[in-house]
Amino acid sequence: MTIPTWQFLERPARAEDYSENDTTEQLFAGPTADRTELAVSLVRETIQNALDARLDDNSQVKVRFTLSSKALNNKRAEYWTNGLEYHLGQVQASSGTQKILPEISEFITKNRVQSGLNYLLVEDFNTHGLVGATDRVIRSNSEDVKDENWHYFMFAKGKTNKGAGMQGSWGYGKTVCHAASGSHCFIALTQRDTDKRELVMGKTRLYSHQLESGNDSFPEGYFALPTRDFDSLKPWQPAENTEVIDRFKKDFGVVRESGVEPGTSIAILWPKFEKSSHEEEQITFDKILSAATYSFIYPLVEQKLEVEVVENGRKPVTVNSETIEQVIAEEIEWDETGENSRDYILKFFNMIWLQRTSNSEERLELKLPIEYQKDAGKTPGRGAGRTAMYREMISPHAEFIRNKLSRQATEDSAVVLRVPVEMYDDLDEGDPNWQTSYFDVVLRKNDQSDEEGGDYYVRDYLTISGMDRIKSRKGYMAFVYVSSGSWSDGSDPMGSPRLSEMLRLSEPPAHTEWQPDSKYVAHFRNADSRIRFVNAAASDIISIIEEKEKKPGMWQNKLAGVFGVASDEEGTDVRTPTKPRGPVISRQNNWVVEPRSDGNGVAVRFSPNEKSVMPDSILLEVHTQIEKPNGIGKYHDSLDFDFIDDLGEVKMESSDCVFEVVKPNAIQLSELNEGFAFELSGLNESWDYVFTTSVV
Repeated sequence: MTIPTWQFLERPARAEDYSENDTTEQLFAGPTADRTELAVSLVRETIQNALDARLDDNSQVKVRFTLSSKALNNKRAEYWTNGLEYHLGQVQASSGTQKILPEISEFITKNRVQSGLNYLLVEDFNTHGLVGATDRVIRSNSEDVKDENWHYFMFAKGKTNKGAGMQGSWGYGKTVCHAASGSHCFIALTQRDTDKRELVMGKTRLYSHQLESGNDSFPEGYFALPTRDFDSLKPWQPAENTEVIDRFKKDFGVVRESGVEPGTSIAILWPKFEKSSHEEEQITFDKILSAATYSFIYPLVEQKLEVEVVENGRKPVTVNSETIEQVIAEEIEWDETGENSRDYILKFFNMIWLQRTSNSEERLELKLPIEYQKDAGKTPGRGAGRTAMYREMISPHAEFIRNKLSRQATEDSAVVLRVPVEMYDDLDEGDPNWQTSYFDVVLRKNDQSDEEGGDYYVRDYLTISGMDRIKSRKGYMAFVYVSSGSWSDGSDPMGSPRLSEMLRLSEPPAHTEWQPDSKYVAHFRNADSRIRFVNAAASDIISIIEEKEKKPGMWQNKLAGVFGVASDEEGTDVRTPTKPRGPVISRQNNWVVEPRSDGNGVAVRFSPNEKSVMPDSILLEVHTQIEKPNGIGKYHDSLDFDFIDDLGEVKMESSDCVFEVVKPNAIQLSELNEGFAFELSGLNESWDYVFTTSVV
């Protein structure tokens, strides 16, 4: 019987199907990986792939992580490492001519292949398995590839066959299986629901190295059946005889009934269980459990997902809709404070229940302003336009929302809002018109009003983990949810495929944020403004309901471009147009506020004053001037500028002081020393600005 072995192709054979050396897996490993730990990336990528491959919308997907610190003995391990040691040695021999990742070099130097084989087993059930052709190369530009999961998992890198309603979008997620292994090796067994075939094949990503023929290899190697047919379009072939399949199940502890339980079992060889120089790269039971619970809390609550974590000598933990609250409360070591604390996660869980169970009578369904109903393409924009739109939608309900949120520590202390936004997709040939999409915002007041704000964002069933918009809003919590409707049971009419798809395409590979400047959303009209509109929802709504009832103040001096106009608030206002119109300076205590010399921005500087004491800190607020709806005049608004949105464009510099963005439109200067200076620049030159300073 022919048995599989680790093999590498010679170059340049089939060069179009294989890439050069790269470190794509580093997208998901170590401290530079989009702020995401390796264990977290592994959990997020493998579970989202399983959910994308679910049998149908009513199936509950089960994912099991088994951490086996007890190694297979050398005799059993040799079967699965057949041929690998030679190639590792050749890679090490090439280290003089190419840079090798330290972890690979260390693995080879310590001769880990001969020290037993431990593994991390990741399994999914109630999924389709890796379906699709196994006997030919798939050409994505000329074929329907949505069902070619085998090819895209095993052979394609940086490419995906996933479409709308799916979670993945980059085609890089599968490389996290390489990153999780000290040798970058994994072996997979898949049982397909389409043809009932069971297949075994492995893959590694090492480095180009010299083969026995004297020619260089490609960096990818495969644990597959031997082949010499290198010039054809036939890819590596998996093993599917009973002996290999049964041996895989026995050695790696797979319990999957043939022909009955479709899905995939991935054995990651020599996983990074041990501590290294980077704690972010260590994979542990607790990290896997907490990542699965936090990242997929929504489908767990929805009964769409069940996760089990198993480790030698430790009680297994199962997370599903019935156990999740107990697991959050008792099984996971969360951070002590902040939005990743146990208390916050439990409240996040409760906000999900509220969002899921609220009906049209219990939630506030906001209405688009008249001007947007008449002109769906009108851009909510950033700053003034966006805030004005939210204010018009929220104002009729502001008092009700304030009263709701004031009922602290009760089940009735939160409010659910459904927010509309108009969407147009130039690629939608079936219905090219503007369509109204919706997203939900859940707000609640924390019991401890002095604790920092916490906000959570979910698209379909994936928690977007890097968003932090209301940290400075002490006492508040928010949950923003966007659904494509592609995996719900149809009971909720919220499904907004255009909005969900735009946000999916705007996410980076680790799915940590919604990026307004993503080039992949250009076919959605005014995509950047729509993304900013969703991103700022919680922050803007909180600001509006916190506003005191007051009429917009008319400027005492109506001449545009005059600096030093007195404000009816405590502090000093400086108004600066696009270009400077005079060297007017405003003074307050021990500092001076003045426009920058180029007219674009403002400077706050130390100014000696013997009669005043240096304050502990100064609050600098930025406003834009906008026309009142009735055209009477201009006024400044506390919400129409947003540092959080504009940090990529606005430049801030300081000396002899420190600064922090404490509100969307406010910066706090502290640790002030004599001679301190702070400058703000990079503003939109087509707008007029008002800068207000006050002592904090």
